[in-house]
Amino acid sequence: MQAIALGILSLIFAIGLGVLTSLKETPEFWTHAGGYPVGLRHLILHFYYPTLLAYLLFLASFTTRGLNLSIKGDCGKGLLYLLALAPAWLITAFNIGLLVANNVVNLLEGNPLHTP
Repeated sequence: MQAIALGILSLIFAIGLGVLTSLKETPEFWTHAGGYPVGLRHLILHFYYPTLLAYLLFLASFTTRGLNLSIKGDCGKGLLYLLALAPAWLITAFNIGLLVANNVVNLLEGNPLHTP
């Protein structure tokens, strides 16, 4: 039951990071023309990457726990951890892919990264 709750929590957090990633990578977000609050822009500017790193460490630690449980003989519980975290890993990989792809395109086109 703990693994399922962990999976649901990590999925909700991954979706939230997806929303922040899409905002962060939208050029209008960083301008006054976009209509977004300045406080939200500063929040994402200062806390997006530390939050993403903490979330990746969270996912990695519980994935490692699932692998350790599987290796130590509690395959059912370990597999449940891994299956519960798989959707969050997929969404997180998509978020990071969007982040990297958009920044690479901006750099190749000579555009600045989306920061104030």
